[in-house]
Amino acid sequence: MGGKFAGRTTNKTPSHALPLSIRFAACGSLKVFLKSAPPQHFKGTLIDYMCDQLLIHLDDPDPVIQAAVYDILVVAVEVDGGVVKKKATAVRGSHRDVRWCDKLLHLCG
Repeated sequence: MGGKFAGRTTNKTPSHALPLSIRFAACGSLKVFLKSAPPQHFKGTLIDYMCDQLLIHLDDPDPVIQAAVYDILVVAVEVDGGVVKKKATAVRGSHRDVRWCDKLLHLCG
């Protein structure tokens, strides 16, 4: 089948290769999603996985995306600040610029 499934290609475009407008819109949607229900509905695996992925993108080369991801993580702190703090602490040393992680950790307390 050579990379196709049901007529669609299965090759994924890396997120950093998507146009900025799409990536920025996705951040806005995710922020709204996290505010759409009480925080307890997002606790556990969902917020755990989201934080893992968001913290990768907090180190994005584009400062616009960094800020948008930070805004989502601020909402994630309201869901489970302990998870955000633990994960941000774990990845801090791997980020090119630790300022966003430090700002997030300060917010977590």
